[in-house]
Amino acid sequence: DKCLAYLDRLGNEVLTMKFGLETIRKLLESLGDPHLKYSSVLIAGTNGKGSVACFLNSVCTASGIRNGVYTSPHLVKPEERIVVDDLSVESQVFADCLTGVVEAVNQLKLPSHPTYFEILTATAFLYFFEQKVELAIMEVGMGGRLDSTNVVDPVLSILTPVGLDHQSFLGGTLEAVAGEKAGILHEECPALMAPQRSQVRQVFAGEAAKKNVELVELDTSTIQCLGSTEGKYAFGFHGADYTLSMCGRHQVENAALAIQAFELLGGCGFSVSRSSLKEGIEKAHCAGKIQILSHDPTIVLDGAHNTDALSKLVKFLREHTQ
Repeated sequence: DKCLAYLDRLGNEVLTMKFGLETIRKLLESLGDPHLKYSSVLIAGTNGKGSVACFLNSVCTASGIRNGVYTSPHLVKPEERIVVDDLSVESQVFADCLTGVVEAVNQLKLPSHPTYFEILTATAFLYFFEQKVELAIMEVGMGGRLDSTNVVDPVLSILTPVGLDHQSFLGGTLEAVAGEKAGILHEECPALMAPQRSQVRQVFAGEAAKKNVELVELDTSTIQCLGSTEGKYAFGFHGADYTLSMCGRHQVENAALAIQAFELLGGCGFSVSRSSLKEGIEKAHCAGKIQILSHDPTIVLDGAHNTDALSKLVKFLREHTQ
């Protein structure tokens, strides 16, 4: 309770957002740089980040790869954001890790007090280190270039579809927003991107060229939609068929992005079998993403909060509800 009260005193997570990496880097350095003790995948974009992270987590768990997942925001309690092997951090362990972070903050002379998001990010990094994860799957909070998750040295960067959101922080044009997202591209680190609007693709390609990044685009030409049952789609991709547990046609692309990510991660020592890949993709489930709570009456829970996400929700409702 004291830890949650401490977080509350830091203020609204979005309204108190401070972009910059100096504070988080100094804080993590005082903790022994836990974020550099394991491999990481960094995911940025406007929509689909959480779903792609969910698919990656599920496949890692099915494959026996000890993995940590950091996502935001939470639905009910902050512990939901920090997951190892598909299990949220226990409340007491969460409190212990967060207390360690706060004690480090109190001993340091930081340029500014860490924000809500920075405290939770440092807590996640510390917990992942203590849990000896092999791979951390990190969802960027906002933007990318100056987001506190962007202190890792990723083995793979993933760019999900980019649209307009948080314009007061990221800029009022697609090019400006894409420029911030492109900040997760690291020198000579491979990157995978979902299909993008032409303006966004141009920004990503330019940044990739500057940093000598191999930028791979999702191979949508080989995705075969095989129909759906109650809004859950089946599809073929790269020689295998999958049936999703998550609702919505857009989840096919998110799943394919995760599948192609593992094809790239195989070169980084994270090989998975076809059976584990299939099991993980098909079992993946994410609360609050077109989650059907009831059929009579139909009640659907979804966290869509921007135009692109709302359009996908509306499409689902039109096609799969009455």
